[in-house]
Amino acid sequence: MRYFFLSFLILISVWSAHGNLLYGQEKSRLDSTIIQSSIDSTIIQFQVDSVITQPQSDSLSIPQRMVKKRATQNYSWKINRKELNGLVVQDMSDIAQIIPATSTFNFGSPGQNNPLIFRGGKPQQSKIVIDGLVVEDIISGNLNSTALPFHVTDTLNFQSGSSLLSGETADALFLKTKRISGTLPFSTVRYGIGDWNYSDLNIIFALPLSQKSNLLISAARQKFGGFSGEARDVGNSRFWGAFQRRLKKNLDLKFVGLLNKNKAVIPSLIAPDFIQSVGSPLKKENRLDSQLALKYTNLTASYELDVKISISKVHQESFDNNIILFDNHSTVSGLVLQNTFRRNKFEYRFGGETKLTRVSSEQIPDLKDDFKRGFIGLNFNLTEKINVDFLSGLEKHKGYKTEFNPGFILNYNFTNISRFWASVKKYSRYPTYVERFWILPFYLGNKELKPEQIRSIEFGFKTTPKKNIAFESTVFYKSIHNWIESGIDAPNQTFTFRNIGDYNITGLDLKSTWKYFNAGNLGLTASFLNFGSSQPVVPNSPELVMHAYLEAGLPLFQNYVFPILRLSGRFFGSRNGWRHTGISTPNVIGLPSVSVLDAHLKLLFAGATVTVAYKNLLDRDYELMPGFAMPPRSLIFGIDWEFWD
Repeated sequence: MRYFFLSFLILISVWSAHGNLLYGQEKSRLDSTIIQSSIDSTIIQFQVDSVITQPQSDSLSIPQRMVKKRATQNYSWKINRKELNGLVVQDMSDIAQIIPATSTFNFGSPGQNNPLIFRGGKPQQSKIVIDGLVVEDIISGNLNSTALPFHVTDTLNFQSGSSLLSGETADALFLKTKRISGTLPFSTVRYGIGDWNYSDLNIIFALPLSQKSNLLISAARQKFGGFSGEARDVGNSRFWGAFQRRLKKNLDLKFVGLLNKNKAVIPSLIAPDFIQSVGSPLKKENRLDSQLALKYTNLTASYELDVKISISKVHQESFDNNIILFDNHSTVSGLVLQNTFRRNKFEYRFGGETKLTRVSSEQIPDLKDDFKRGFIGLNFNLTEKINVDFLSGLEKHKGYKTEFNPGFILNYNFTNISRFWASVKKYSRYPTYVERFWILPFYLGNKELKPEQIRSIEFGFKTTPKKNIAFESTVFYKSIHNWIESGIDAPNQTFTFRNIGDYNITGLDLKSTWKYFNAGNLGLTASFLNFGSSQPVVPNSPELVMHAYLEAGLPLFQNYVFPILRLSGRFFGSRNGWRHTGISTPNVIGLPSVSVLDAHLKLLFAGATVTVAYKNLLDRDYELMPGFAMPPRSLIFGIDWEFWD
């Protein structure tokens, strides 16, 4: 019955897409020449790329001001919509597979709290930024990646300790949403269904309001019922909005907002919910993140001023048998200013940030915190091939001494197809409220924790020897002084936190792609991590994570349909983790290595895309986080419609 239903939906989508194609031909919006040229150039041009663009006959509704900017060329792993298109994406855990430096605390099902991890660290050491808006969880530091609007995301860019707008120096992942170009509204509807009562509905609507303003909205609703024999009831609603307006010729305004409502029944207890219990807690989170940004540009003086005002409100709850485990409200408001001057070969950046945090909780006293930072940077071309970037910042967090964080980046473009870079950086990570103040019978914070001091050095190389071949690799070393470790206080059998001295991470990231013909791709991303500590703590095992894929496509039926088949193999090396079991304190256990195989099929039409995925084809029984089983073999079906109004 399931396959009959899928076949029926595919036939409906083919009929709908064919009708859309004929309608588009009548309106001169698409013709076979455009379709063929799209297929020849790339296998995914039917999908929306970085700019939501209407037909070529339409003029641009928003003038594109050309601003000469200096390419700082900082190290990054950039993933664009073309690369995402080969995956059937349910959440950010799927996307993290193809970013070498990124993994997740994967709790095994869509909609679960799956924080992102960068370069073997922990979620608290990282930043997530969406169109300039910093999204964070100041209570535990474990940002739920389900809140991120991945459906409307066009590119993801991981940067290692870079000095960017607001002076952030932590490892950061930047999400850039789609831009609008044209005079007509645009909309996309996506519906997905799958095993274990999975469903996903997403709507994207782009509306040019005038020659000077436009609006982009994305709304999503996701449900998941849980695997057989497990209670994993998950429900997630997400709304993303972005409004842009040209106030004057040299003054732009942009407002972005994120609303997220998530609830999930989890099969095992996790921090900071750890409490004497034998049930499965229900976690709830409601959040509102918003930012108003103004950009002033003076082309004559080669000057830019960026101003950002933001506010974030988050309410988190956890229940077990209707008993409140924790109930937290947090509000974070901030102001960021950055000035940029360009003179000949030099670019000067300086600015500051202030942030005020208020927390109220059932477990800890009400708290108020503030954070201030000033930063300055200088970028210049030493020669035609060598670019240098100096950056430094002073920051003051309430209750801690002032920290100085410098950095240096060298880029050497020694040929037109090859680039080498090296960097040395330092940045700080302050303890979260859970780590400092939490009070539960078997879970205690530590008010005496010191900030982590993170120093990193890296060397990277990128080359494109041929138009269809690319290779990129980075070797890095991170030394974290005052690493905040979670562990058991043996005398009291209490789960708590402490600074352990030095903790070191050595890593290798690589990415390679080979477009072996116009409609085929072969790719590999991989990360290897090794851990060491100056203290006798339970060390992490060396980790090896690889994602290799083979992709092939072929135009059929006079180009009305273009199928793409993608086989994706993932390998996870051995690692350690905490297993939380009922009323006892957690134990460290080792997780064995495992290989997983997925299959993805996409059928691309002129106005619709049909996706079918079989995940975990070999039906492996495995965990990436102790106590949270990963999905068994699962079938997922989805369909996207694109409309020109």
